[in-house]
Order: sequence, then structure tokens, then C-alpha cells
Amino acid sequence: MMPRLLILAAFFLLSGCAAKPCFTDDAVIQVEGQEVSLEQGLRWVVMSGRWYGSQATDDGGFREHLVERYPDGTYQIHFRVHAPDGEISDSIEVGRWGVSGKIYFTFFAGWMEDGRMVPADPSDPFHYNAYIIESLRDGQMTYVSEPHGNRYTIRRVDKQFEMPGRPE
Repeated sequence: MMPRLLILAAFFLLSGCAAKPCFTDDAVIQVEGQEVSLEQGLRWVVMSGRWYGSQATDDGGFREHLVERYPDGTYQIHFRVHAPDGEISDSIEVGRWGVSGKIYFTFFAGWMEDGRMVPADPSDPFHYNAYIIESLRDGQMTYVSEPHGNRYTIRRVDKQFEMPGRPE
């Protein structure tokens, strides 16, 4: 008799979701009107273009970067790292970018070497980054790396702007 009761109880417990939906959350989600808001579209337009930043690093050097975010969702960023010993290294990365609400995100797709892209491993989780936008106004953007807490401030520059020359 006991095994039959256990089987019957299991049947009723397992079939409860089949008779009615079993929700994983009590929150109700919006299904209509999920188009991009004016603010969201404006943020995309404002963030597109050429931006420059230069900041000290915790080892006593500093890093510059010049990023070009294109309206098609791609980007190219030129990093120039000035080590404390005076050594300078340059690298150019390419990838995809986007923004959703106050979250700015990038997917690093590869490096540029001799004018050609060397692809990065898309399965590497370190190639995906999310940032919280703290401010975006008056030609300046401040954002914080979600996992690291690094704060970056960049300013919009004109299309002809180039990173300051390397010291000889």
C-alpha cells in the first residue's frame, strides 16, 4: 500500500506544472512596447565616434587609449602603455560593442597586426566585458568595469585626432 501512495503522490507533484504554468519568479514581465527607447537610441548615437582617454596605472606608468566606436556595433581601440621604466608598447584591438540601459559592453574579437586581424578565442570569457556608465554628457563619458571596479574617463575627440606622438 505504501509504494502505491508514494507513486500516486509523486504523480500529482510532478504533474502539477503540466496542468498550470509553474513560474520561477513572481515578477510579471512586459511583453508589449519593448522597442528601443529614445534615451537608448540617443545613447548609442552619442557613444559612437572617436574617444580618447589617458590615466595613471597602479605600477607608476600610464595608459592611453583611442577608441573608435562605429554605429554598426564594431569598434577599434588603440592602446599605448607607458611603463615606469620608459618602455612604450602599442596594441590595436577590434571587436563589437553595445549599450543597454546604463550597461556598456564589449566583445574583444582580435588584434590588428600588419593590417590584418588575428582572431581571438570567442570561448574565452575574459574577452567579454561589461561596464556601468556613470555619466555620459558634455563630450565626456565615465564608466566602471563591472568585475574589476576600474573607473575610466574618456572624452570625445574629432575624427582627425591622433594619440600624442611617441617620445623619441
